[in-house]
Amino acid sequence: MNENSLHITEEEKSLFNQVDYPYTKSKDDVWEVLSDKINEKPDSKIILKSSKKWILILLAFVLIALLVGVRFYKKTIVSVKGEFANHILPDGSQINLNSESYISYHPYWWKINRELNFEGEAFFEVEKGSKFSVISSRGKTEVLGTSFNILARDESYKVICATGKVKVTDINTKQQVILTPKMMAEIKDDILVNTNVDVSRVKGWKNKMFVFNSESLLEVFKSIERHYDIKINVEQSNVLDLNYTGNFQKFKAAEESINLICQSFNLTFIKVNEKSFKVVKK
Repeated sequence: MNENSLHITEEEKSLFNQVDYPYTKSKDDVWEVLSDKINEKPDSKIILKSSKKWILILLAFVLIALLVGVRFYKKTIVSVKGEFANHILPDGSQINLNSESYISYHPYWWKINRELNFEGEAFFEVEKGSKFSVISSRGKTEVLGTSFNILARDESYKVICATGKVKVTDINTKQQVILTPKMMAEIKDDILVNTNVDVSRVKGWKNKMFVFNSESLLEVFKSIERHYDIKINVEQSNVLDLNYTGNFQKFKAAEESINLICQSFNLTFIKVNEKSFKVVKK
């Protein structure tokens, strides 16, 4: 650097020389030092430490995401119309699902919380351990180790205890009852309890049998529809209020089951197509 490049006039040079300049270095020396500082590379150790910090933060976020995923991962088992399903839970408990039923639970959280959601009909055989809870839209059933059957469809909720003890809770009213073997709880306006139930009835559907005990034709035909994956239309709706009692093997053809039921009420049916039937009076 020289005086011409800085455009210093003779008058400014004279004034500059009169100032008591405390530095011992020349302007060229100062500029050289500044240039060296500007061109100096940052400390690589600082960059390395900063990179490690961000890597650790990223790994922490990944770990948290994995833990959250494991905690909230849900497994769902579905039994569609006309089919049955068997499922073994992580603790060895077994569930037999009737047609058009499902369960869902968190498998990786099962040892901490044995809780599942359920709708439809199923028979549960629970291994002993911590509290086991089955939650449906209308009711909640809790056990420690036992076997029981739950029917939870629409507004209907029935629990039959086969072995051990079962606690049934009305989700809406919080009313509770304890069931022992051969007892049934049915949630309506209140919880109704039957103390002498034929437990073999609840296993009927597991053994491929229809088991009806004074049930309305509406519910009977719904069971037939679920099993065969068909639609049954009734010409006169008032007959749906009639009650039916009977046990019979589930036939291969839907026509045989429909005909057996119709015979008890002086009814007959018309096959519209493979998936549709119409019930009429004779």
